[in-house]
Amino acid sequence: MGRNRLTPEQLVWMTRLTEAVLLLRRANYTLKPQSYTEYVVCLD
Repeated sequence: MGRNRLTPEQLVWMTRLTEAVLLLRRANYTLKPQSYTEYVVCLD
């Protein structure tokens, strides 16, 4: 059964998806402290 066999299109798609996830995670990590302080300021 060639179930875990990936076509080139699937490989490209998975690679792009992984890159997007990593970029989002990095953006989240850099933006979190700022948005957290903004959130705290809004609560005061």
